[in-house]
Amino acid sequence: MLLLSRKNHQGLVIEPDASVPLDMKVTDLFGETGIRIKVIDVEQGVVKLGIDAPDDFKILRDELNNWNELPDQQPQKSKPGGANIYRRRRSSPQ
Repeated sequence: MLLLSRKNHQGLVIEPDASVPLDMKVTDLFGETGIRIKVIDVEQGVVKLGIDAPDDFKILRDELNNWNELPDQQPQKSKPGGANIYRRRRSSPQ
């Protein structure tokens, strides 16, 4: 499960990895569980999310994608040492 925090008006993008064949069936891509997003905590304008997605998906902070920017907006810089792409870590079965 990937854990990340989002503030008001921030989002995330979940999309198939570039290695996914274009002719892959949707049922094969999503598997039996699909994508699950769980609200872990909400505190002082920050929501903490837990995301489970198949391995063939990448999860990106919304501000790292240019597709949602208005022409006069500049992308936000990552904090020093911050990763631009978040990958899910396999959680051990419980």
